[in-house]
Amino acid sequence: GIVSKRPIDIIFHSFGLIDGYDLNTIEQYRNLLIELKLPVDNWFKVIKNSDQLRAAVIELDSDRHTFPYGTDGAVIKVNQIQSHELLGSTSKFPRWACAYKYRPEQGQTVLKAVTIQVGRTGVLTPVAELDPIFISGTTVSRATLHNQDEIDRKDIRIGDTVIIEKSGEIIPAVIKVNLDKRPKNTAQFDLYSHVNGKCPSCESNISREEGFTAWRCNSPACPDQLIAKLKHFGGRKMLDLDGLGISVAEKLVTSKLVKHPLDLFDLEQEQLANMELEPAKLNSGVKSKPRRFGEKKAGKLIESIQKSKDLPLSSWLHALGIPNLGESASKECSRV
Repeated sequence: GIVSKRPIDIIFHSFGLIDGYDLNTIEQYRNLLIELKLPVDNWFKVIKNSDQLRAAVIELDSDRHTFPYGTDGAVIKVNQIQSHELLGSTSKFPRWACAYKYRPEQGQTVLKAVTIQVGRTGVLTPVAELDPIFISGTTVSRATLHNQDEIDRKDIRIGDTVIIEKSGEIIPAVIKVNLDKRPKNTAQFDLYSHVNGKCPSCESNISREEGFTAWRCNSPACPDQLIAKLKHFGGRKMLDLDGLGISVAEKLVTSKLVKHPLDLFDLEQEQLANMELEPAKLNSGVKSKPRRFGEKKAGKLIESIQKSKDLPLSSWLHALGIPNLGESASKECSRV
């Protein structure tokens, strides 16, 4: 299908479990990859001291723009494999490796409008709608403005020419305003006034607790909150529900088949199969015809929902989206 039409390639950098070889360093791992005729990254250095490290990081920053793929930093690893076991890992990252991130590419474009997104905890997040700009390998037309305090601090206004960069080369963000290009008669942006004090999803009153930056919708029936909760509930690190994407979550909520994430367990395959999804947007920009979810996809999702019942307690605690209970805390609580 689509994958076969794209020039997909792969670069190997290490092994998992490997028998029959006496390998003591990452350098030896790489040499074995080359010996096995597997593709590796040509940019690789073994360094001895901090001066060499600094020079290598600077050199890579210059060279990386000539690579046939995007890269946003330098990965620095302890060469001796034995030291990896001694250093260990945190719950997310190895202590024997780190990434040095380079300064992101920036660009200027016009902020045309501000839309408001409602997250799973009810927080209202302002989003900048931009004149499209190509930056760090992709076309950016939207960027987060975070919250009212950030907008005030940067004095961001609709109509401004703003400087954009990808935070970590992934998430677009508005860094600052080019005041020299500010049009006359622009007005300071106020989120509360922008939405007339109402949630854009359910029109409930919004509020902001004293000492907090975020405006919130506190309605338990807010559709956008429920859609975001479903997406979180079925996420890969939570219950990993195959087929529960954003379009499916939206349809489950708008059709009132689901009013709480646990309602997923009452769904029947026929209900899902006959569910009509929104038309997909084709490469030409034209929307396709409305499409049914279908028996096959419905069967996979129902099977995935049933399998999730056997997942450990930590996955369930994390999936429920309890405030201040992330992945690590969920694992700790499940051991009590």
